[in-house]
Amino acid sequence: MFYYRGDKIQVGDRVKLGDSEEGIVKKIIYPDTAEALDFSCPSGGILIEMNTHAHFLIKPYGYDWEDLDLDNVNNKNDRF
Repeated sequence: MFYYRGDKIQVGDRVKLGDSEEGIVKKIIYPDTAEALDFSCPSGGILIEMNTHAHFLIKPYGYDWEDLDLDNVNNKNDRF
């Protein structure tokens, strides 16, 4: 899976969702898998844990996907 701007998404990426706080990619859910069905996202998605410990499931290519980007404050190679 790839960010809207083309970078490959990886577990541990520090991300920002629009103007919100930072978060970390915790899981990549691949399309057409049992896990995708478990999460009710047959097209796949990514699970993000925000600094507030809230979790968001972002499905590909929806309006949230366009707002999702690697955190510009951190080096994109600085992954957990």
